[in-house]
Amino acid sequence: AKTRKRWLKRLGYLLFLLVCVEVGLQVFYRLTTGAFLFYRAALPIFTTDEYRGWAVKPNLAYTHTTNEFSVQLHTNRAGMRVSSHGEEFAFTKDPSKYRIMLLGPSFAFGWAADFKDCFAAQLESMLESAGFADGKDIELLNAGVPSLPPANNLNWYKHVGRQYQPDLIIQLIHGSMAVPNRVSLDYTADRSGYLVPTHPSKTTRVKRVAKQFALVFYAWTVYAKLQGAMTPHDSPSPSPAGSIQGAIPADAFDPAHPMVREAIGFFDDLRAAAVASGAQLRVVYFPPAYGVHREDVNRWIHDGVWDIDLQSAFNQAFCEYLDSRDIVCVNIHHALVAEARRRSDRLYYWLDTHWTPAGNRVAARAVADALLKRPPDSISPSKPVSRRSAD
Repeated sequence: AKTRKRWLKRLGYLLFLLVCVEVGLQVFYRLTTGAFLFYRAALPIFTTDEYRGWAVKPNLAYTHTTNEFSVQLHTNRAGMRVSSHGEEFAFTKDPSKYRIMLLGPSFAFGWAADFKDCFAAQLESMLESAGFADGKDIELLNAGVPSLPPANNLNWYKHVGRQYQPDLIIQLIHGSMAVPNRVSLDYTADRSGYLVPTHPSKTTRVKRVAKQFALVFYAWTVYAKLQGAMTPHDSPSPSPAGSIQGAIPADAFDPAHPMVREAIGFFDDLRAAAVASGAQLRVVYFPPAYGVHREDVNRWIHDGVWDIDLQSAFNQAFCEYLDSRDIVCVNIHHALVAEARRRSDRLYYWLDTHWTPAGNRVAARAVADALLKRPPDSISPSKPVSRRSAD
């Protein structure tokens, strides 16, 4: 009995210490970032949507703060990302303007970036300053939604987006070109505005709770940093075992592969929707953070990461295949890698994994140069964006 009592006392003391450390780390995170750890990645900014499944809340004004950044998020009545002035866009297009609609996930929305620094605002400014679209004012409508699959965005475009009469659609594809051609209902917005799994497993629930503990957050951060420091940046990636950014076939690009065939079907449907609404289309592919910052690959070993070079070759081949089918695909992977090697600051945040302000500028410059070099039909070529004007 005495032994049991002694062990219970030790256990109680250990739990007390853990609680003290947890509280101390939570306070430290709050003092150093100005926000609570719970709000690092889970934001109450979503609402349900009839055609997409979920969307960003309309008329949003929200401050997103983490240990890496602090940004302001604003949306208009349609839930589109806008500046703090709250720009609104009518369905009827002003003929004196060239209207671009941006579709895509969080990178399109501008996660981790103030409006002026996000990809959409940078691209609009670069195209306008270069005289794109025969000198018309550029009007870019940001319909990006965090975590939204391409097929969900396309379904919304067919029912709602097309009414905005865009001249050009830009679809951002992140991670893998092998995207599903079906609307996903795996997630939904709960009553508080958080994006949650529709049918969460026990493992998912446990992970979601664990991520809110400061002990887990800081222990994982230290572990990942040490792993990155001890592993050579040019070491080969793990063998294919899965992919956090969407699985890709383990062999060479093959249009007959079921996954690839399904993805081709999506891009065909996207082109058909663009043509039906009188718009041109550009598909833009870009890699996850570890595709540009190779040292980041150790962060994802526990999830299984495809060989980076294989992943890059697959997506490049997919882009070239779409080009052969008259679906213009712009692969900005190499532009991001080249710029990352040239500069000392990062293009993707290490922890958050989204573009930094520099990353947004580099991505926008690469897309702007591609549009200026190979403009949509009826637009004369313009001069490329200079490196100085983009930096």
